[in-house]
Order: sequence, then structure tokens, then C-alpha cells
Amino acid sequence: MEANWAWYQLIIVLFIAAIIIWRIVLFIFPKIKEMYEEKARLENLNREKERLLGKRNEIQYHVDWATYNNDLSKAQSLTPSLEKIMNKISEIDASLSGKKSNFYV
Repeated sequence: MEANWAWYQLIIVLFIAAIIIWRIVLFIFPKIKEMYEEKARLENLNREKERLLGKRNEIQYHVDWATYNNDLSKAQSLTPSLEKIMNKISEIDASLSGKKSNFYV
């Protein structure tokens, strides 16, 4: 009879341990998933910023070349697209500086 009681106690302890582990898993995994999603979002923002910086440099080169050749109409036509790119870059910088990352990966 005592052996059966020991088995019942073991089953109860394992059941309680399983419930505790399940609660921990339900709490921790969403946090880990959220952390990696935020990391991916920041990496995408950095890639987009690099792409826009390259585009900005290219347009700035054409504006400078047009200004150097006294083709002010071409320089003025390129300026609005340059301003749009600069605005997008500043928006990305604002969203990147608003989030302090805790990633060490």
C-alpha cells in the first residue's frame, strides 16, 4: 500500500512540475519571439537607411554636377526627390533612436 501511495505522490509532483514548466514556457517564449521580431525590424530599418543613403549620394552627385555645369533647372528638378529621401532618412533615424536595443547577438 505504501508503494502505491509513493507512486501517487510522484504523479502529483510531476503533474505540478509540468504545470509550472508550462506556465514558464508560455511566459518566456512570447518574450523571446518579440525580442527577435524587434531585432529583425531594426535590421530592416538599417538596411533601408543604407539603401536610401546610397540613393541620396547618387542624387546629390547629379545635383552637384548640374550646379557645376550651370544647369540650374536640372539641379532644381532633382532637389525635391533629394528632400523626400532626406525626410525618409530622418524618419528612420527617429524610429531607430527611439528604440534602445538590448541585443548582443
